[in-house]
Amino acid sequence: MSVGYSWKIEQVETTPGNHPIIRNIHWRYTATDGTCSAYEYGDYLISSERHVHYNPSATIADYAIMLEQGRDMAGMKERLHRRIHDLKHPPLIRYPGPTG
Repeated sequence: MSVGYSWKIEQVETTPGNHPIIRNIHWRYTATDGTCSAYEYGDYLISSERHVHYNPSATIADYAIMLEQGRDMAGMKERLHRRIHDLKHPPLIRYPGPTG
């Protein structure tokens, strides 16, 4: 099966006022393969030098562009693939057999 990916924006923190500036984005990135899924989550701090205005009509795709810039997406996808693989094929734990 092919793996599907999706972003979820959990929360956006802004400055107060009539023209809020985004300061932090709390996110979750999920990989799904059939009935198995794995995710990573975190926050993306935006420096005070950048002025990213909050737009209440922004879509997940708009945030995904911001989040994917400068992020090691290949590394994150690889970690999620490994987690899904481990769910589908749990590692075996070996114990010594009985003695005597």
